[in-house]
Amino acid sequence: MTTDRPADTITLRHGVPTPADLYLDGHPLSHLLGWDETLACLDRAIARLFTFFRAAQDRPDRTPLDIFLFEGGWVYAKRDGLAGPVLWLFLLEQLRAGMARRPLARLEIENDLHVPAEFLRAARDELGLVTPDPAGFPARASAEIRDPRDRMGKWRWLWHSILRVATTRPDPAVKGAQGRCLLISTASMQKHRYGTLIDDLHHQIGDGTRLIGVHPKERAWASDADYPPGVISAHRGGGPGAVLRAAWIGWRVMRRQRQLAPDMGRVDPVLASMLTYRYPHAFHAALHALCIEALVRRLRPAAFIRNGNYNTPDERRTNWACRRADVPTIVVTPRSLSTRMPAMPMDYRRERDSLPVGYVVSDERSRALLHDWGVPDRAIALGSLEILAEETPQAPAEPGPVCALILLDNRRVSGTMIRQILDALPATNIRLLVRAHPLTPFSAQPDVLQALEGRDWEDVTGVLMRKVVRPDRTLAFSPCSGAGVDAVRCGAALVWMPYLSSNAPAHMDAIASTGTVCDGASDLPRHTAVLADPAALARQARADRDTLRAALTPTRTPLVDAVCALIAARQGTPYTRSQDND
Repeated sequence: MTTDRPADTITLRHGVPTPADLYLDGHPLSHLLGWDETLACLDRAIARLFTFFRAAQDRPDRTPLDIFLFEGGWVYAKRDGLAGPVLWLFLLEQLRAGMARRPLARLEIENDLHVPAEFLRAARDELGLVTPDPAGFPARASAEIRDPRDRMGKWRWLWHSILRVATTRPDPAVKGAQGRCLLISTASMQKHRYGTLIDDLHHQIGDGTRLIGVHPKERAWASDADYPPGVISAHRGGGPGAVLRAAWIGWRVMRRQRQLAPDMGRVDPVLASMLTYRYPHAFHAALHALCIEALVRRLRPAAFIRNGNYNTPDERRTNWACRRADVPTIVVTPRSLSTRMPAMPMDYRRERDSLPVGYVVSDERSRALLHDWGVPDRAIALGSLEILAEETPQAPAEPGPVCALILLDNRRVSGTMIRQILDALPATNIRLLVRAHPLTPFSAQPDVLQALEGRDWEDVTGVLMRKVVRPDRTLAFSPCSGAGVDAVRCGAALVWMPYLSSNAPAHMDAIASTGTVCDGASDLPRHTAVLADPAALARQARADRDTLRAALTPTRTPLVDAVCALIAARQGTPYTRSQDND
């Protein structure tokens, strides 16, 4: 550490959009470290997390119920982005790297910021920083929540859960679907992340097989009265038996936690405490798994299809329950896999019992990563909603202006993002398209609507990307979302704006796969200038597709064909409409 200047104070503030970020001299610490060192910090944080999990998985006395303490517990240790334990390990590594460049002595915390006590103890014990007293901050199962209102860990909500699960009856809407259905994890059968998959499955498998949505991440006490048609509750009708078994498993898990605590504390005291649960946590985790198991045993679906991750706790519990019932889970991962996304890396040999039976990925690079992680080739299928523009039939180009497509992400980023883009657009005839994040509608973003006031723009939220993008005549903007890669597949040129998002390090593999990177608001006019030159825009769009093709080798196979192929491999016969009609 350098000593030729006074020691500095570093501040922990709300991230944009992560729960927390480190600031030095009014700027994110990552700006001082640079991208290479910041990514190295993330790699070390992920390695530390997986070292802890490997220590638990390789214990000679490992039991089947250990899933409820580790992979399938209630803290989302392996997140899609920077949150949970990985975030706090990442911030510790950034502090360590920052102290090698600047003499840091004190860590201050912005008012009302939730910080795990374990992080502050580590900053003191591992780095020697002066911090606020950790005793004033939440500890145990602490890395997940943003405030002290942890309902999963409270007895009051445990009693609500018991009442609902034990006294409700199975949904009558699924009567007669036993053995003739597919389950799909979704809060809405029109969820746009599946794109046309649900409609395509209806067409492919015929009317003889029902598609039934199962609400993901449902809380056991929550009412299902407002669920849309076709979506059911996993917990409804679990019955008194599921409650009693969950109570018994919860007690055994708590006893097991006490047995493992000394050993796991020696492996990593920070993570051991962050993943220490109270009895209601263990009860709710077990209850969720048992209700899923009861549901799939009752309905006997051909498969349970899930979207996105396979490593987060609710997915792990679902996979575990379905394997016990001999029902295959198939995960559709529309984004390219990455070693820097904590929710993606795994060890199939160690973790098979709580992982899916089948994986649908959109490119060869993702398939190669699954192979590296131990997934057998028979469990992988290639399929995508979006096929590269040159590799799918295209209608003749429509006359009209070029398009600027703004792909909004987190609401804490969107306001700044859209104002900067609007200020940088050239004064030419441009069709302005804006797409909101599916979890954040425009009604929840008044600052975005205010920035768009007086502008002629179109809301394309929920519209298929291939129907939004005009090939070679669209310039898309994204902070770091995989939606930007989808736009490139469909024929857009892409400008990344990672400087806006503290979540960008987890998405750097996607950013490196295509598009051009904008370094800040002052650099943005240089990128938007291409909208004034349609020929240059077309060249940039083709170059972005070439870069994507070289980096990922995207598949040409439609998503529905890949899903049906995995189901057919499990059943041993083609799963198509013709089979249903025989």
